[in-house]
Formats: sequence, structure tokens, C-alpha cells
Amino acid sequence: DFYITIYYANSHDNSLSKIIATSNVDSNSYGPTFYKSNNNLITNVTVSSMVDTGLWFEISNNSLIRNSNLSSNGRQGIYIYSNSNNNSVSNSYTNHNGGYGIYLDGSNSTIYNNSANYQNQSGGIYVIGSDNNISSNGADYNNASDTYYYIYYVQGDNNIVTSNTAEGNIMGITEQYIYYISGNYNNISGNSADDNSGGGVVQIIRVIGGWNNISSNQIGSSSSNTAEYGIYIDGSDNIVQANNNPGGISSSSA
Repeated sequence: DFYITIYYANSHDNSLSKIIATSNVDSNSYGPTFYKSNNNLITNVTVSSMVDTGLWFEISNNSLIRNSNLSSNGRQGIYIYSNSNNNSVSNSYTNHNGGYGIYLDGSNSTIYNNSANYQNQSGGIYVIGSDNNISSNGADYNNASDTYYYIYYVQGDNNIVTSNTAEGNIMGITEQYIYYISGNYNNISGNSADDNSGGGVVQIIRVIGGWNNISSNQIGSSSSNTAEYGIYIDGSDNIVQANNNPGGISSSSA
């Protein structure tokens, strides 16, 4: 059996505000869940201690999540997946979750000015899709437990990844990354990384693909970040300029 706090299906124009939900059942439990539901507004919602996910969207588009707290849940804080597009998450807290703070599988969406800090066990923000804007978020002081661990993971084309922070994250002993960007024509600029440590940190910024812009990123000294490389690029025709990168740059392609 599993329990869902509030369930919306095949609906639209839903509004959820000023709700506090805390799990009190010893089973798979979910916070507010939206299935094939569009044009939702979620504001000032607090969801914690769910056995599974704090806030769940599946095949749901054009939703706005803001000023909410999705923390201390068993898996993701916010889970938007199955090609859910044109959604926005802003000014929200997603801390102390068993998975990622924010997980997005969709395009044309915005993740802006959120906190994905403090002990998210899989990482801060995980994005699969194109034409997304991931900016001005903090993913700090997380503690890795997964084999492959990413503070920021972005896979897709034409994404903007800018002005995000990654500070004080403690990684494990296997292959792990601070910023991992895979795809083409992405803009990775103005991000920072400092005081990230652990035997498993391979690269601070890893970019796979071509025609990406990697510029003006601020990477702390080698004494403050333990990593094999500061920036590692696997691809061609990338622009790399004006990065503060004491750890050096490595490229597997011209």
C-alpha cells in the first residue's frame, strides 16, 4: 500500500497554498501529487518526512512552484518528470532529502533561486531536458551516499546554467562531480565552487558535448577543492574563457 497526501489527476488550474503536510504512516507515502494536470500554482507549501517524495509532478505542464519547503523526505524534495514542460520552481527550500533536492525531466522550465542544501543524499539539482534555465541556486553542504554523485547534473541542449553555488559538499570515494553538463549549445557561466572535498571528486566542472560556452566560473584553490581537474571538457568547438580555475583545464578533443 502507499499513501498520497493530495492527488490531482487529469485536471487543470489547480491552486495549492499554505498547506503543511507531514507523513505519519509507516509506508510509501507521497506529498501532493499531480498527474496529467496543467497550469498548477503551488505557493507557501511545506511537505516533510514523506517516505518517498515531497512534491510529485508527472506529465504535467505549465506549473509554478514558489516559496515552498520540500525537505526531509525519503527521496526527492521536488520530482517533476515524464516529459513535464514549461514549469517553474523558485524561492523554495529542498534540503535534507534522501535523493535529489530538485529533479526535473522536462524542457523549457526554470529552476531559480532555490536552496538544495544540507544533506541531500544523491545531490542538489538534477535536470534532463533542453531549453531550461538553472540559475542562482545554492547546492551547498550536501553529503554523498550514491556511487555516482552530482551536485548539479544537466543533460540536454540549449540550457542555461549560471550563477549557481556549490560550497562545502563532502563527496564519497567513487566517481563524482560538482557540475556535470552533457549536451550541446549550453551556457555554463558565472558559477562557483569552493571547499568541496572527498576522495571521489573527479572534476569540479565536466562538460561533454560541443558548442558550449564555459566562462567566468569561479573555482576555489586546489587546497579548498580536492579534484583531479578544475574543468574537464570532452567535445569540440567549445568556448572556454575568463574562468578562475587553479585546478587547470583538460580537454579530450580540440
